[in-house]
Amino acid sequence: MLEIETDPIDLAELQTYVMQLLGARIEIKPFAKANSLPAFLRDRYSLFAARLLNHRCILLIAADGIDETPGAITKHRALLQRDYPDHLIILIANRISTHNRQRLIAQHVPFIVPGNQMFVPDLAIDLREHFRKQRETPADKLGPTAQLLVLAALQDKLAVWTPTGLAERFDYSIMTMSRAIDELEAFDLATAQVQGKFRHFQFRITGRRLWDAAHPLLRSPVRKRHIVRHNAELARLPLAGESALAHWTDL
Repeated sequence: MLEIETDPIDLAELQTYVMQLLGARIEIKPFAKANSLPAFLRDRYSLFAARLLNHRCILLIAADGIDETPGAITKHRALLQRDYPDHLIILIANRISTHNRQRLIAQHVPFIVPGNQMFVPDLAIDLREHFRKQRETPADKLGPTAQLLVLAALQDKLAVWTPTGLAERFDYSIMTMSRAIDELEAFDLATAQVQGKFRHFQFRITGRRLWDAAHPLLRSPVRKRHIVRHNAELARLPLAGESALAHWTDL
């Protein structure tokens, strides 16, 4: 089914949206010949006559509670287009799911979603509002994986610059590496761009400048400190762990 918002369409908002996009006014009035249309069309849509860029149009606004598939809408448009071949038949909706937008576009069905998208192929119009999500600084410090990449770069140990390659190099998941790169971008330490099928990243600065910029963002690997009072008994206990390795081996 066509997942559209069935709240009443604000025609004034539609006119404002078209004016902002095209710098032209869309004149809208009730469609005078609506009563001559088949009853099932009148039940499913509110119809308005309009003029856009000197083209006569019929606007279809789905009635409350009516859900139609893109295929059904295409057939309904074809019926209207047969009787009004010199009109543009345009669907108006407050919201259409991404999947159904793609289906409507594939079937060359003109539609307008006020404030979001205007697709009228007969007028070579495909205008969309893209809201780039603002990149937020994830925290006041770099995460462990992002910190790993900084330290590896400072030691010239980064031979690959894609999330996939880094995941294989350091035995992390690709998603973890992607998030680490996002962090580095958020702190303006690195940039990333898609080249072909892969996302490549690089540090904006290197060497001492990278260290100076990253140093305030690094986390200490020490999580806790415990104070242990020394006494003579401890000195006689057997060594263990790294202390034993250091004492009994050449490590």
